[in-house]
Amino acid sequence: MISTEDLRFFITLASAASLADAARNLDVTPPAVTQRLRLLETRLGMRLIDRSGRRMVLTDEGGL
Repeated sequence: MISTEDLRFFITLASAASLADAARNLDVTPPAVTQRLRLLETRLGMRLIDRSGRRMVLTDEGGL
């Protein structure tokens, strides 16, 4: 189960142009965003965002 805070985090992340942009919006470092996303994906057992270089795209599961 995920918390309301996790949902807010993911909504911010999904609406951002990049992980760095999401980090600025959340007032944290980019590695903190990456770590939190990785933990959320592990808890859910699915990949939510495909990250390659500076680009990120929601997966089919992440876009639901």
